[in-house]
Amino acid sequence: MAGKPYRGKNPVPSTSSGTTMTTHKVLFSIILTLCPGLSLAAAQSPWDDAVAVWLMSQASGSLVIEGQVKLGVELSGAERDASLRRGGDGRVAQFAGGYLRAAFPAARPLELRGKQMTLCIRLQDSAGGSAVPLFSREVSGDEYANILYAHDGSLHYLWRTEPIERRVLGPVGPSKARRGKDFADGVLRLRVPVALIDPLRWHDVVVRFRGPNLELFVDGVLVDEEWPHGELYEFRGPFLIGAGYENGKLTRGFRGRIDHVALWNRALTDDEIVALSGGAAEVARRDREILGPPQASMQYWKPRGYNAWAGDCMPFYHDGTFHLFYLFDRRHHGSKWGQGAHQYAHASSTDLIHWEHHPLAVPIVRQWECSMGTGDCLWHDGLYRMFYTDCGSRCEYRDKPQRGSWIFTATSSDGVNFHKDLKPLLPGGDCTVFRDPATGLFHLIRGGGNRLVSRDLRDWQETPQDFVPRRPGTSGECPHQFQWNGWFYFILGTNAVWKSRSALGPWQEIPPTIYDGLFVPKVAEFTGNRRILAGFLFERGWAGHLALRELIQYPDGALGMKFPPELIPAAGDPLRLCLATANPGASGDGHTIRIKAPRRFAAAALGVLPRNVRLTMRVTPQPGAKAFGICLRGNGDYDGGCELRFEPGRQRAQYGVPQNHGPARDSTGRIAAGRDFAIENVEHLDRPFQVDVVVKDDIVDACIDQRRTMITRRDPEPDGDRLFFFAREGDVTFEDIVVRPLVR
Repeated sequence: MAGKPYRGKNPVPSTSSGTTMTTHKVLFSIILTLCPGLSLAAAQSPWDDAVAVWLMSQASGSLVIEGQVKLGVELSGAERDASLRRGGDGRVAQFAGGYLRAAFPAARPLELRGKQMTLCIRLQDSAGGSAVPLFSREVSGDEYANILYAHDGSLHYLWRTEPIERRVLGPVGPSKARRGKDFADGVLRLRVPVALIDPLRWHDVVVRFRGPNLELFVDGVLVDEEWPHGELYEFRGPFLIGAGYENGKLTRGFRGRIDHVALWNRALTDDEIVALSGGAAEVARRDREILGPPQASMQYWKPRGYNAWAGDCMPFYHDGTFHLFYLFDRRHHGSKWGQGAHQYAHASSTDLIHWEHHPLAVPIVRQWECSMGTGDCLWHDGLYRMFYTDCGSRCEYRDKPQRGSWIFTATSSDGVNFHKDLKPLLPGGDCTVFRDPATGLFHLIRGGGNRLVSRDLRDWQETPQDFVPRRPGTSGECPHQFQWNGWFYFILGTNAVWKSRSALGPWQEIPPTIYDGLFVPKVAEFTGNRRILAGFLFERGWAGHLALRELIQYPDGALGMKFPPELIPAAGDPLRLCLATANPGASGDGHTIRIKAPRRFAAAALGVLPRNVRLTMRVTPQPGAKAFGICLRGNGDYDGGCELRFEPGRQRAQYGVPQNHGPARDSTGRIAAGRDFAIENVEHLDRPFQVDVVVKDDIVDACIDQRRTMITRRDPEPDGDRLFFFAREGDVTFEDIVVRPLVR
């Protein structure tokens, strides 16, 4: 078997030893004898139908040494046990700048085609992520010859399909320019930072292509994925192990060890990938090391992974359970050549404290699906019915059964396992679906525009005129309708809200008091006649962390928001803080700060604060106070940090950045709006009010008097350890100050 590839159950003769390789089951029988703790299930190897396996025992006709490579290096101890457990033979190739050429006879060329394949390589990079090719095609003139390689501190995998002209209908010139060279050439790239996986240890790297999904596993842990379109292209030998081509020149330099390399013309199962990565216990351990511990609460939550995020939310309540559906995102809408490739993910809770994470509710199951757009979930006739959009207008694939963007449905009997029938229901994009309690008819609103009516959720009739009277420039994305205590509400995008006493209007636009920095929010009922809003906070691009709010309702139908008490992060005992600095006019202690600044700016600071805290206080302004507030993670003499400023005269709360030892100013000397957003219509800031602030990593979240909330992300993240209190042109007292460190 030394150095020889084998092809499935047809043994390849070993010319170097004169013996015949039967099948890999022989090796697993030996492993089972040597490792009695290994289960029989694990010993039934996925190697049996691999199209090629290269073990690194010794050179042969199909594994040729080029330069400084030593084959057959014996492992010992735990390293040998790990090799045997994964199907190796306890011997490895030691690379010192050379490489291996892996080939088949001309009469038996190796080429993988179609929509399935798996690559597995077990390696240790002694240089800790040096920029070198690891597995490449031996084609000097092909810029995409390198398949697996290290570069710029990351491990990369390059997948390739046929050029765009073979896959897309119509002219492709503008599409090529818009989506770039990778789209035109049919290239997708997976990567993982080597610092995340520990660059110096042994790694089991597995790449799996299974039609609509392409995945990169390291040590059995899914670290990146993409959503391809097309079949494998030019994936053929001969291959180079430890070398490749760059700008037409051979590049080598890998220094480390390789245990084995294998290829399959099928997608391995999850269990097989776990077996090739050391077993379930080992994979679970590495999962926590690589991705970190799971977060229990859905407040400020994102999927685990360095490039995984959460986008649009679609909450839904039924039979005592709050379902939080959201768009799972990688690359901030950059997956699938910028088409997004979003899918409906799902978590649920009966108390907002304990959450269960479920399989994807609406995944991509066909290559022609571009991205799932937002819709709604309904319960009707014993089924959960999920309405979603395939945003197909972004690319017209030849194999797509319908042109443009359409609305589809998926159904479930348990609210967890959904079935997609892939039958287009209506042309259109983002939508909301609801039932009018007055008539029993169902209504579907596409964007902020037209309304369709149905008795059975199957046959729809379009009605004239727009659903709501929209001002010019009002967004038409992510529409949403909900009802509460005899009032009906309609939301568009991020900051347009209407109310009505009827499900169909007439509608009155109201101030967007439920806009607080979260994007495209939607609302669902919760136990006790409560209403919970969910949205996401951007993180340097589309998608980010989720946050949930509890709505409050006034007799006239106006709305406000507060923190749901179940979702406030746990905090420790109150800290004992000392006065660190104080300007003239500022005084106090760790519990009360008084600022007297009738004609100027004054501030006082408490310190030293931990990085992540919960802060509560009562603010009492004197009549006429122009501006006042706090600055979190500040330093020096009011330098840096995140400022939360209140302006009673403008009924405004504003996040900002200190400037010149005070609030930011514009060219006229007035307090400027700053580079961050503000919320308007914040009433009663001239009276005593409560403030509750959570600071968690780069997120600052505030609740004002249990009636308004506002959230921001600080980039770059402030690194100061002082809490400032300030006032400008007024007298303000901050009392009952309590600061508690967050408990992870």
